Amino acid sequence: MTTLYRSGFETGNISEWAGTKVSNGLQPSVTTFSFRGSYAGLFLTNPTLDTARSQVYISSDMSDIYVRGYFYVNQGITALQRHDRFYLLRLLGPDNQIVAVVGIRRDGDLAPRWALSYRLTTTPFANATTFGGPVSEADQGRWICVEIHYNRETGLYEVWIDGRLEITMAVTPGDLTAITEVQAGIYKTGVAGQAWDPTGQYTIEVYGDEIIIADRPIGPEVSECTVDADCPSEKPYCVGGVCVQCRTNNDCPTGMICQNGICVTPSPCFIATAAYGTSLAQEISVLRQFRDNFMDVTGVGRKLAETYYRTSPPIARAIAQHNTLRAFVRAILKPIVQLLQK
Repeated sequence: MTTLYRSGFETGNISEWAGTKVSNGLQPSVTTFSFRGSYAGLFLTNPTLDTARSQVYISSDMSDIYVRGYFYVNQGITALQRHDRFYLLRLLGPDNQIVAVVGIRRDGDLAPRWALSYRLTTTPFANATTFGGPVSEADQGRWICVEIHYNRETGLYEVWIDGRLEITMAVTPGDLTAITEVQAGIYKTGVAGQAWDPTGQYTIEVYGDEIIIADRPIGPEVSECTVDADCPSEKPYCVGGVCVQCRTNNDCPTGMICQNGICVTPSPCFIATAAYGTSLAQEISVLRQFRDNFMDVTGVGRKLAETYYRTSPPIARAIAQHNTLRAFVRAILKPIVQLLQK
């Protein structure tokens, strides 16, 4: 296999890529929550619009191409309504014509599934969609290996999920084009004129890491560990084949919590973030200001905050998994936020 391009965002920014594609979404950024190394890409989109994108891209010139990436869907799968979809990898031809895209789509009343949308012919332009297996809430909140293959000469399209061949489709090659651009991140779309989520509670949040372009099958990364003894001192625990800094809050220094395998200083509102679906909600900002200006300036306030940080994560996880609980907590927080804004 010849690796033609690889990005783990290890520059600490998105300079490894040619640029970004943003439309009604937020500019792609870099985060320290990664699958490998120190950094990964972070992509966020606006849930109240029917179409939005937050992507990075690189130019290409290949007729037989394999593209693989690791993606962590932090939230968004549960927001899928009828005919909504978001794509993680997109392969484009000349004039930005879509050749193949892979992601998660809900078709009608069926559960969300892996989906490949692909080019049938260029002139006249025609495409189609083929579905793979279901995607559930269990797939939300874990790193997933997604790989797509396109061969212009044979008309072959293939998709692998975690190394498993999920979708394969062959069309008559005809006038198919070469791939001139590879995009990674989020491209979400739904029914025209119909917001994904009018309440705005489901910001689509995806992390991307270890994105490779090659001329042969790539496959999943080899596990870096099988037991704790395989890991370095700075990441001493082996979890799912990956060395992490912590497994539980008890593995972290006082005042910090374990979040996605990393010891972090806790955000002010685990429960509120779970209720609103994003830490970017305006209500979270109001609560954060209350913490900074009042809670953290008194001994009693700091003690209460520390107790909250220790006890709230499991409660927040339970709330995040049930829409009824989320709505209930938002109803409780609404008058509190309104009072703090006065």
